[in-house]
Amino acid sequence: ALSCGIGKLCCMLLHQMTTGYNQEEADAMRTKALAVDFDAVRKDILEVMDSPLWEDGSYAPLLIRLGWHSSGTYDKKDGSGGSDGGTMRHELEANDPDNAGLGKARELLNPIQAKYPGLTLADLWVLASYCAIEHTGGPKVAFQGGRIDAAPEKAIAPGRLPNPEKGSCPGMEAA
Repeated sequence: ALSCGIGKLCCMLLHQMTTGYNQEEADAMRTKALAVDFDAVRKDILEVMDSPLWEDGSYAPLLIRLGWHSSGTYDKKDGSGGSDGGTMRHELEANDPDNAGLGKARELLNPIQAKYPGLTLADLWVLASYCAIEHTGGPKVAFQGGRIDAAPEKAIAPGRLPNPEKGSCPGMEAA
């Protein structure tokens, strides 16, 4: 079992609150996710990165945006949202107007997820954004898998992503 250092009961409640799964279910999903060959996944992502059929010939900007939007919903106060959960796949969050156009990024990555048993969308979207940063001349970002995909009721309602023209939502300011 995974240990979070705050006591088994608190840890179990936190997992259930943030993912919708009990500790045992979450641990089993994380174990599967950690068994994925992420170097092979990285290669597959980089193979689909460029396409003459996509706007400027590269999906990199779209995949960076996917990573940002999957992580940008995190709320430090209650631990909800963020990349651990892959909740943008659920209708409520997928249909957030701020996520418009990201369906194409998710579609692009779905065959890669299908190829690797245990690969969660939460891990795939983060790794894809890291690969996109690398592909556009940025550094190779070290990746650690183990995120799980949360239940539909954990999807984040529209309005939590920081507004690029107005800053973060009230109460979501960085500490």
